[in-house]
Amino acid sequence: MILIFAFCLFCIRLIVTHMINKLSVIGGQNITSIQLDIIEGLKNNNATDPWIINTLLVPLFPKGFKCPFVKKTELKGPLQGVNHSFINCAFVHSSSLFYGAKIYLKRWARHDNNKTKVIIAYSLTSYTLSAMRFVKKVNPNIKTVIIVPDLPQFTYQNTNNPIIRFKNTLGRYNVLKAIQRNALSVDGWLLFSEKMLEKLPFCKKYMVFEGIATDLFKGISPKRLVDNTKIEILYAGGLNENYGLLLLLEAFSKIADPNYRLILAGRGNVENEIVSAAAEDSRIMFLGEIPRNELLALELGADLLVNPRVNSGHFTKYSFPSKNMEYLSSGTAMLGYKLDGIPGEYSAYISYFEKPTAENLAQTIMDLCSEKSDNATEKARLAKDFVSQNKSKDVWGYRILQFIESLN
Repeated sequence: MILIFAFCLFCIRLIVTHMINKLSVIGGQNITSIQLDIIEGLKNNNATDPWIINTLLVPLFPKGFKCPFVKKTELKGPLQGVNHSFINCAFVHSSSLFYGAKIYLKRWARHDNNKTKVIIAYSLTSYTLSAMRFVKKVNPNIKTVIIVPDLPQFTYQNTNNPIIRFKNTLGRYNVLKAIQRNALSVDGWLLFSEKMLEKLPFCKKYMVFEGIATDLFKGISPKRLVDNTKIEILYAGGLNENYGLLLLLEAFSKIADPNYRLILAGRGNVENEIVSAAAEDSRIMFLGEIPRNELLALELGADLLVNPRVNSGHFTKYSFPSKNMEYLSSGTAMLGYKLDGIPGEYSAYISYFEKPTAENLAQTIMDLCSEKSDNATEKARLAKDFVSQNKSKDVWGYRILQFIESLN
């Protein structure tokens, strides 16, 4: 089986990262580990290594990037493929992505047509769907699979700027029209939540794919910011309002015990509120963005990992928080909310606060941390075993390949 993994793998070579840092004004996006884990899981279960056609995600020219063009660069080393070229200007950017990759798609689709060939695209966008339709026209025997981490209608950020709001509305409309137009070109769908089927009624052959357990904790030693007489509550990730950070701050303000510490790491749109809260309450420790290994060490050393996101927006129903999978992989007790998109099987491994209120969140934190609740500790141990055995990259790689084999 010959595999090609197309689009949205971000910057995955040192030379490319250097190029982005040199040309970018506001910085490019970082690589997501789940995409590399998927590729590695496929490689470990398939005789043929995937070949990558990658779209570098960089800020638009001229505000965020100093060049109107992104040039082609070859991928070398453990990943073989190409970062394709495209025009990096507003209004033509999206359409140019497909045309920049088209030459490689055509060459691959026509080569070795006597072999089983599969294209896997990450992210449900108009240009990944265009790729599906294009390779089907060149070679109808190619199997097409798309991974859907988020539904596009919920990925556009809210804004008070009327111009950006109009642009987002137009973008949503165009993507949804592209989905309707090209959906039949997709043979299989990998969904991050079964609830996504409500918005993808044409999706007949699918597999639910919540996320991948990380093995990055191996070789990492636990680290604490305070001594063992204090109780460390940690949140690490996007510091955005719709992730429940303001709810967490309010909840912590209701915990009077001076031995508690709230540690926050990451970047987002509520950083100012966090800085203000930390100035008023010395028990709050804001780290900003820190190195990955240091963050993992803190997760191992914490008494409780918290994900305060609640069902406050439609998008929570159609997603599985990647942060949950990382927390569960650590073996540290986790507290979260039962989001609509989380399968019931995780109730055995996640301690939930029952009401989306600061009072209930605060009380649940204190209950779990009182003498380090045996129930939460046991759930954490079972969670680590469960995700490592059932949600690893190699297990998912095998399941994905089995799913592909089942496509007609």
